[in-house]
Amino acid sequence: MGSFGTLNTAYTGLSTHARRLDVIGENIANASTPGYRRRRVDLSAIEGPNSIGVFSGARRVGRGVEINSIDRVIDPLLEQHARTEAGRASELNVTAAALADLEEQWNAFSSGGLNPALLDLGAAFDNLVNNPNVTANRVLALQAGETVAAEVRRAASDGRDIAISLAERATTLVNRANALSTGVAALDDRIRSANAAGADSASLEDERDRLIDELVSITNASVAYDDQGGVRVAIDGYPLVAGNRASALSVTTVADPTLPAGLSRLTVTAADGRELRLSGGDLAGTQQAANVIIPEQLRVLDTFAADLAAAANAVHSAGQGSDGGTGRNLFDAAAGALGFTVSSDVAGNADRIAVAAAGAGGFDTTAAEQMAALIDAPDGPTAGWRNVVANLAGLTAGTRIRADAAADAATSADQQRIAASGVSLDEEMTELIAAQRSYEASARVITTVDAMLDTLINRTGLVGR
Repeated sequence: MGSFGTLNTAYTGLSTHARRLDVIGENIANASTPGYRRRRVDLSAIEGPNSIGVFSGARRVGRGVEINSIDRVIDPLLEQHARTEAGRASELNVTAAALADLEEQWNAFSSGGLNPALLDLGAAFDNLVNNPNVTANRVLALQAGETVAAEVRRAASDGRDIAISLAERATTLVNRANALSTGVAALDDRIRSANAAGADSASLEDERDRLIDELVSITNASVAYDDQGGVRVAIDGYPLVAGNRASALSVTTVADPTLPAGLSRLTVTAADGRELRLSGGDLAGTQQAANVIIPEQLRVLDTFAADLAAAANAVHSAGQGSDGGTGRNLFDAAAGALGFTVSSDVAGNADRIAVAAAGAGGFDTTAAEQMAALIDAPDGPTAGWRNVVANLAGLTAGTRIRADAAADAATSADQQRIAASGVSLDEEMTELIAAQRSYEASARVITTVDAMLDTLINRTGLVGR
């Protein structure tokens, strides 16, 4: 290779390492940019020309360096792991939040609610024991019963409202997922076009992956990439994104007689109406909370209401009111907790509140004593309600622990992904120094060849003159 060939070799070094410095500078500038994947320049030597001729046995000398590609540094396994853990964390966080909301509404030890209402009912019958013939005390006992019934209905209504709010939340999530799917499809089309034209698509791929991360967090969809740089995103075999086409999800509610009163089953459906099975993500957690978690607690409340009515009615129906009537129920739980009321046997007439035993005299307080004892008994309604709330608190705490553990796992997985694909300033500074030295060395080669050519052209033949 002659001097001019050496100049060209040095020039390829200058241009290549200048571009390498540009890429390193872009990495450093985007070190804090969310979703940015660092770029790496793939270099290779330019082979020299083949020697032709009988006596051409000399070894070929290369002609410099060239850039094969500028690649996004990405680990597909770590990407998938991070997305899976994020979807699981989102699912558990939703269920934990729903249980925490219900626990706050049902708090047995708050200043209001069912617990103090039950205590007031017991106190009202205690007052009747002390003053059985005072009409005001019978009115207070009836009002205390109405308050208990109202609090049972309120507890059921609170649970139903949480389930309804979860359905509304599911609609919001599906709308967001549809918007993300449309965005991913549009970016996928641009990426395919850029790759076909040989243009740089790294920034588009970063943005597409950022949208996919959010989409997977919501739906826990599977993600697959093809050889052309395109992507396929699917839930339960249903393609949300396939090429440049996006398919929509929708939320529907279906009547389900197995659910407590006032609730419908929440479903997520494809465009063709097929119900999709969700395997994780924010949307699956919302569906699980609306269809399973909250209904289970409302069934517990229905059981409590039925037990309360059965126990109170057994005592009350055995007694008699001041009007001499017997066999009257105090509560009606036929419509479950949501329809729990004071029985029509006593509603609106305090004289029908049982104080005495059936057939006893006017000063007998056996029924009132038994009612007061029932309310405060270790296995009575007050203790039963506290057990309901304590069990709910335990379930909430356990779910929150699992959600926190899943969040920690998601954070760890994301950190592993960032470590593999993100920008390390220390590593970039090392690369920067190496690229700078390579650039300086190539420049030095040009300077040296320039001096040699100057000697050859301007000083050859001048020796001795």
